[in-house]
Amino acid sequence: MKEAGIGRPSTYSRTVEKLEERGYVELEDGSLVPTPRGRAVWLEAAPLYSEDGADEEGAVELFSPEFTARMEERLDRIARGEDPAPES
Repeated sequence: MKEAGIGRPSTYSRTVEKLEERGYVELEDGSLVPTPRGRAVWLEAAPLYSEDGADEEGAVELFSPEFTARMEERLDRIARGEDPAPES
């Protein structure tokens, strides 16, 4: 995972805590559910994707390491203030 540029299992718990703290997700019946703010960030930060990576030029598979790395980089730029955060 490190070579792919994505987080490690040891960071997952803290990541979920941060998502809750910032109002991007809520815990409902044991599941994480995105808030309107979380959906707005997703639409802004998620790179182009497809189910199999072949539908559109430049698309990547939704759960591929490349997709995760690209999305995490975009979210990091927003967190550092380098890119604007979307309005919810």
